[in-house]
Amino acid sequence: MSEEMINENSDMENNSSEEKSREEIEKEFFAKIAEGRKNDPLIGVKLGSDDIFKSLMKIARDDKNVVNVHDVTLYAAGLAGYACQASCMEKYIVREKLQFNDKFHLIMTARGEKYIFADCINEKLFTDKHSVWNLVSGVYKKMYPSLKVPSPAPFIKKVAESVGDPNYMVCREQTPEALTEMIALVWKNIYVKMKKYCPNSEEWPTLYAMVLQKCLVATKGMIDPKIAMNLIAEIAVFSSKIYIGDFGQ
Repeated sequence: MSEEMINENSDMENNSSEEKSREEIEKEFFAKIAEGRKNDPLIGVKLGSDDIFKSLMKIARDDKNVVNVHDVTLYAAGLAGYACQASCMEKYIVREKLQFNDKFHLIMTARGEKYIFADCINEKLFTDKHSVWNLVSGVYKKMYPSLKVPSPAPFIKKVAESVGDPNYMVCREQTPEALTEMIALVWKNIYVKMKKYCPNSEEWPTLYAMVLQKCLVATKGMIDPKIAMNLIAEIAVFSSKIYIGDFGQ
């Protein structure tokens, strides 16, 4: 065996050892999170939101190392909206074995686009005590006590009436097809990480609500707060209805 081959084998063994070490470290890390739930049930949500927020910052970084804070907010809002749908799907279809039509309504547009509507999705997004919107609005109120929280109602109505319109641009900047593809790609890339932090699907909307809270803090002074909330509302509503298959599995 040549010295070159020996060196190559040695490198492979070292890499394998390092990879194993990383896997062991990660396993221990998530085991500690599981143990920590006894004292803090939201520890996975808190740590996961930190990690995923950093991931979105990397995704939105250009080749000059500049982060597009608008895109970070867009991704976070899209993930938060879709998380509400995925959480409901996991609960009712996967765990409770209900038929799809028992809880959800599938709408197909003239162009063949699919959208999912359901009261349970809207509740997780807007009306539950710990809904995405209520959690985000809570931080908004603390940051801007003199400003009124924008109502999401116009955006709920707008999306419901516009998803079949061939001229509809989400937030006047993204085609439904492009935004759906974008959110699906980011969701599938982050899905495994999210599941490790939050094995319970009930936590998924809360995790992304906390990511959105971090977005509001990070973009203060960069994006007008009203514009930011309007962006969050419309993107989240739209993304809560998109169809991307088996939600990343």
